[in-house]
Amino acid sequence: MNEGYLRIFGEFDVNGDNVLTREEFISGLDKFNKHLQLTERQKIKLMEMADKDGNNSIDFQEFSKLLNEIDVAEEEEGGFGGVKRQGFLPGT
Repeated sequence: MNEGYLRIFGEFDVNGDNVLTREEFISGLDKFNKHLQLTERQKIKLMEMADKDGNNSIDFQEFSKLLNEIDVAEEEEGGFGGVKRQGFLPGT
């Protein structure tokens, strides 16, 4: 388990139920938005990418997969839709 991802997930998970609602996810992204510079459309797209089971929420496994996808895309293609990981992912 990636401890950095777990820490970030905990910051997003305001009510502590180990599941991110759309509101928690968007709010969490907004905390990092000065680094990410995401549009509302990009935030929604990230939510859709992360919500693999389509239940309109994100568990830690889905969250971790999203961060890994962003990390790989950053290295291979310069990031998802201009998303930069500086200040968002651990070790940046």
